[in-house]
Amino acid sequence: MELKVESNTQESIIEILRCRWTILIITKIIDGLSRPSEIKRAIPGITTKVLNERLQKLEMKGVIKRRSFSGYPLHVEYFLDVKGKKLKPLIEKIKETNISIESVAEVIKCKWMFGILSILNQASMRTSQIKRCISGISNKVLAERLRKLEQLGFIHRDVIMDTMPLGVRYSLTERGKRLVSFIENVEGFAFGSKKSEKLEFVKNGHKIFKEYS
Repeated sequence: MELKVESNTQESIIEILRCRWTILIITKIIDGLSRPSEIKRAIPGITTKVLNERLQKLEMKGVIKRRSFSGYPLHVEYFLDVKGKKLKPLIEKIKETNISIESVAEVIKCKWMFGILSILNQASMRTSQIKRCISGISNKVLAERLRKLEQLGFIHRDVIMDTMPLGVRYSLTERGKRLVSFIENVEGFAFGSKKSEKLEFVKNGHKIFKEYS
């Protein structure tokens, strides 16, 4: 079943999914944490400066809202605002995949990773075959992205023993298939700020991203 997302929240979705810290902050607020100190303790590695910057930006975009409480000590708490409530089903859907939100963000923020996963979702391929399907990617970048996707557990490689020199073929893991399915089933999801936009780096008939008219 497709997860529908209103078009006026697309920009927020893209920004949230592409930023590791932002998506984690939203997730913690959805989980019930509201004070900055609580959120910081729940997100290893985030600094106070980065947390405050992301909270301020999310507040400006109408994703969260801040409430100040008097008394001693003075403190503020953050809650979902209108856009944040519309994004809640998306975050919950990510959780259902049993894939960490950090891993999802890692793939989405990259120009190439989801394209590689989508190509491998069609068939197992050698490195040279993948490269022919993606216009503009260099050998170095492709090797780095394949290595990263393997580390994240989205793809695995098999050594082809009956060739000289030995070859390598990549294919999706079950985890990788779940991620591709999740992204492709988010109706209204796009990698640009306008529905009419689409990424153009895929060639040879591989229609990786949905086209919006």
